[in-house]
Amino acid sequence: MKSLKVSLILLFLYLTLVFNIEKVSSGAIGEFELHGFVDILITTIIISLILFRFLRNLPGYANLVLWILAYFAFWYSSLVIGVIHANLQITMIEVVFVSVASVLAREVARNIYDVDQTLDRLVFASFGGRTMKMDEAADEIRTELIRSRRYQRSMTVLVVEPDSATLNQSMMASIDEIQKTLARRYAMGKISEVINSTARRPDLVMHRSNQFVLLCPETTAESSITLVDRIKSSIKSELGVSVSIGMASFPDDALTFDELLSKASKKLDGSHSPVLQVAAEDDAGNN
Repeated sequence: MKSLKVSLILLFLYLTLVFNIEKVSSGAIGEFELHGFVDILITTIIISLILFRFLRNLPGYANLVLWILAYFAFWYSSLVIGVIHANLQITMIEVVFVSVASVLAREVARNIYDVDQTLDRLVFASFGGRTMKMDEAADEIRTELIRSRRYQRSMTVLVVEPDSATLNQSMMASIDEIQKTLARRYAMGKISEVINSTARRPDLVMHRSNQFVLLCPETTAESSITLVDRIKSSIKSELGVSVSIGMASFPDDALTFDELLSKASKKLDGSHSPVLQVAAEDDAGNN
């Protein structure tokens, strides 16, 4: 949290300087003005790095090169259409400004993401259980898939997604946006607790965004229906929240975890029994 505050303050001070550079430099180094597209580019850099994970996960040098190239793309386009004139001194200053903005914005974006991840861990840890981030479960997923292939045993992937309408109904309608976010995290933590208490010990429980993913070793689609019913009824009775559950089984539906996850996700339809019916029909078709 302290790193986030520091990085936000530095970015704010930097933007104050950049957007008022003409006033600061007035009378000191002569008339100086940034090209109009620089402000737009710096704003785009900040918003893009905060919103898109793949951008903030780029190595520092790649992030720097990307936005410098973006600057020169704007610069060349403006030069061609005659909006600006080539000026080496101003160009070098603008490159420095864009570079510093990309570094500071990346730091803010990464700190915001770290705080968000910490909140997630605190929420899920407070309810116990064994739910983990899907990104952190790669080794366990690989191990279970290898075991299923080696011993020719079934394995099922379930995707559990709370219904937004009933999930929101369980929160107070009068709370503001921040409280809603915290309440939603709390509700997801409670759902995680119920799933952990309902799932079998060998089952791997993971979460991503607003979904939970269960990897169930040595489990066919048919034998998963009992577990699906238990999860739905437990969450509904304890929390008043409806969930949709889609399933896909190895090797009938797919041979890799990503394919199983994709097929299970596609079977989420926001209802109850139809999800199971789709799964049963697919299994019948494959057999």
